[in-house]
Amino acid sequence: MKIKKMLCILMTFVMLVSSLGILSMTSFAFPVSGTKSCSDSSMGGYGKSSVKITLKNASEVSGNTATYYVDKYSMETYKDLENIYEVQFIMNGCILSTSIESTKLDLSNHYVNNNTQFGTENKMLTDTPSGYIVGDVGEVGDVTEFSITAKISVTFRYNSYILTDSCSATVNVRLVVVDTTELQTMIGTGDLYQSSCWSADTFESFTSVLEEAKDLVDNRVPSQEDIDSMLSRLKAARDSLVHNGSITECDYCKSEKTGKATTPISYRDVVYGTDPERQCMDLFLPSNVTGDVSLILYLHGGGWRYGDKSEYTGRAYNHCLKYGVATLTISYRYTSESVTAFDILDDMASALAKAKELGAQHGLNIKQMMTYGGSAGGHLSLLYSYARQNTSPIQPVAAFSKCGPTNLTNKEYLDSNLGESTILYALGSMCGKYFTAKTMNSAYSELLAVSPVNYVNANTVPTVICHGMKDETVPFSDAQVLDVLLTDKGVDHYFLAYPNTNHAIDIGTDPEYVAYADRLFDQYVEDYLKNIEPSKVHDYETKTVAKTCTSDGYTLYTCKICGEYHVSDVVKASHTPGEWTVVTAPTYTTEGEEVLSCSVCKTVLQTRTIDKLEMPYTEITAKDGSGLVINRENMFIENIEQGTTNLEELLDFKGAVIEYEETAAGFGTGTKLIVRSQATGEIMETFTLVFPGDVTGDGFADSFDVSVLSSVANFENEFEEDSAYMKAADLEEDGFVDSFDLSRLNALANFEF
Repeated sequence: MKIKKMLCILMTFVMLVSSLGILSMTSFAFPVSGTKSCSDSSMGGYGKSSVKITLKNASEVSGNTATYYVDKYSMETYKDLENIYEVQFIMNGCILSTSIESTKLDLSNHYVNNNTQFGTENKMLTDTPSGYIVGDVGEVGDVTEFSITAKISVTFRYNSYILTDSCSATVNVRLVVVDTTELQTMIGTGDLYQSSCWSADTFESFTSVLEEAKDLVDNRVPSQEDIDSMLSRLKAARDSLVHNGSITECDYCKSEKTGKATTPISYRDVVYGTDPERQCMDLFLPSNVTGDVSLILYLHGGGWRYGDKSEYTGRAYNHCLKYGVATLTISYRYTSESVTAFDILDDMASALAKAKELGAQHGLNIKQMMTYGGSAGGHLSLLYSYARQNTSPIQPVAAFSKCGPTNLTNKEYLDSNLGESTILYALGSMCGKYFTAKTMNSAYSELLAVSPVNYVNANTVPTVICHGMKDETVPFSDAQVLDVLLTDKGVDHYFLAYPNTNHAIDIGTDPEYVAYADRLFDQYVEDYLKNIEPSKVHDYETKTVAKTCTSDGYTLYTCKICGEYHVSDVVKASHTPGEWTVVTAPTYTTEGEEVLSCSVCKTVLQTRTIDKLEMPYTEITAKDGSGLVINRENMFIENIEQGTTNLEELLDFKGAVIEYEETAAGFGTGTKLIVRSQATGEIMETFTLVFPGDVTGDGFADSFDVSVLSSVANFENEFEEDSAYMKAADLEEDGFVDSFDLSRLNALANFEF
């Protein structure tokens, strides 16, 4: 038999499962040829086969070993060997009419960790049970190693020849533990810097590195070396932003309030205690002034266990420029088994004493202050201003809190989205006494002692409370309780509740409330801090800026000596209305819309609807089940039920308005129904109403009608031929008015039918 060369068989077993979101596509293969046998050389050749194992999405490859990184932060692990490899069996031949008698995947050589068998012999790969679970991730740098082996056996027959082929391949896998916790934390807090005001180039440099860091952890699990490298870059970019990125003039700082355009006197990373990492601060003093001055103290958030002063460094710098006051942002010791809220208050007092000392070196007497903070910082702002009001190195005169805890005895904290164990530890470390959810009452006095509500009295400083009504971290009821207590004591305060916002109050879904909070801040600075201000002689030069559609016009006065500036003669931005333009034309079923736009910038200023088109008149018809008969030959509407007073609900009509002309007797036989076009008011049709048996025109068949009909039946009177009354009287519908009709009318009048 002539042997023809051909490709006989291609068999592929594939198992592909995505592995934990790692996107790098490094793969490799190790084909191993099996043995072949053929006793008839005249066949012109014999089969060739191979096994190839491909490892998917490996982070690194060396020889026949693939390395994967497992993140301790996210606890991502390979729970299935099936997630990471693909096995292919390829058998090519040049044998005619070959049949495959058997193919099987031998998993007897699948072993992981201490020769624990993974698979079951002779089971198809797609049916293999899940067998390898990493379990506890372990510590950074821990390594788990195992191998994957696939073995294929094939038997096929040609005439009297039996051919066999088998082959196997093995690859090695390493799982290495890494930890992105610190990097993830920095990424999470990085977005906070967007609320401050920075020079464009420095801020863009920081956000560029921040986005790189997000991409690194979002797209794959990186190596520990890559994690440490990115963490170092992100810290450097943040430090560069905080120390070099503040600006002297920007739209944020140029408001209608007076600001300082000269560079502040800056003290960065000043240590005020024994812990240089946690007890440090940034202080900004207005330059070219002496005498009494106010201060704003900024307190970072982070659950009393995270965050640092850099959260507010940019804002502090620019508020010093904007308001001409001293500004201070501090890092404080985190709560722990040995540090409570009272220790943090001591840190605040030490930092304020240091700020007052540094201010004095420049002829400044920092006399009073407003405290400001969000979340944990909001709590500290209130607690210090209330509890240390009479002992602080700098006198508190106002407090500003955004979503800050006020009542730590509130059991709603146990439902916080932080988790019960986290919140219990935070509250316990704050007050210095640890407890469980069931024993929380045992720490009532300790928790109350570190709650701002415990210190409210008639002399409490004016306060702003901002809180999201959907806050799942700090109960909204905390803000409500403080509001009630301040009201009861007659304390000047403002309670601003954000209706749609969770705990992220400055990035929330209520932008108008965020803007209003900024205006409240301006107002509190004006009312409580600007009552003292050093005086100076100024030599102003002016610059006039014309208004546009979107920006105000104003006159800017800048002192040539010190650079202080202020804005006046503000002309509000305004648009120039153009012509109304139809956007959507009306139809018979839908309204249209037209807009009024600014003729300069094309901004839409106003929208209004256009009424639907008037429907064209269509002939009236009787609704199904109404019983009415529309007689257009005589222009009658017949068979109207006694006592009916209008027919609108019994008729179908479009584009029309119905009017009536009643008879002298009322709404009955002889009444005219006039149909007018809704569009033009033109009379389109006029019908005469016919009530069976009603020959007097009052709409009822009664004894009066019997009397009239009797005289007609006796030929004493007669109806006009083809009139509505004739139609009403002819109850037998035989074209005559006679005793038969009279008999039916008697029965009708007596309600017999």
